[in-house]
Amino acid sequence: AIPLISSENPRQPKWVFSPDPDPAKRRPMRTPPVIDEVRNRIYIGADDGMLYAVNRETGEKVAEFNPDRRSAPIRVAPALDQPRGVLYVAADDQQLLSLKAVDGSRAIDPFMRAKGAIRAAPVVDFVKTAVYFGSDDGKFYAIDRDNFGADVFSPVEIGSPVRGSPVLDIRGAEAVAIYFGADNGAFYAVDRTGTQLYKFETLGPVRTKAAVDSVKNAVYFVSDDGKLYALFRSDEKDARGE
Repeated sequence: AIPLISSENPRQPKWVFSPDPDPAKRRPMRTPPVIDEVRNRIYIGADDGMLYAVNRETGEKVAEFNPDRRSAPIRVAPALDQPRGVLYVAADDQQLLSLKAVDGSRAIDPFMRAKGAIRAAPVVDFVKTAVYFGSDDGKFYAIDRDNFGADVFSPVEIGSPVRGSPVLDIRGAEAVAIYFGADNGAFYAVDRTGTQLYKFETLGPVRTKAAVDSVKNAVYFVSDDGKLYALFRSDEKDARGE
């Protein structure tokens, strides 16, 4: 193991969290941490199928959430629905779980209709009371926040894995678009009904989350073709009126 302090690394970390003290038993953690300010926690998913809750001050484990004892890796960050105290947790077992943030128990029955791993992180639309995410089965889903068995709009058929985590672009109280990328090299903008607003094609898979710039009226994303793109937001037009 690499020491935390050395001549090359002289700074002392505030704390370090590891699920297992034995390096041989540790599994990678590949998801961005999610901060829960209300409960003073950080949530982090791991390849062992666990979602860990870690104290923000000390780095000590508060809890580990895995009500179904799933072993499938969690490769995307959970979405925290703070008003309801719920976490939406996706994994490679093709399921999206709704867990109570206080103790990790089930809030509602899981979403089990995907036919591929879920590696596009869920995002919550509080106005439409929806959860958006993509799957390796080539579909982009919008499901009811209260009932994972119900669709807010029919799954958008993409035809290749959707791993570009969605971004909900809000202007005032209205949604401009939902943006996401796919392995077919395309970047999509759809509205809250699932209707395609535009599709922009690149020469490589789009597997990262986009960033919205409301000041410059742009949306930025990167592709595996080695380029950073800046597109017009869906309600803006270029010089040709497109």
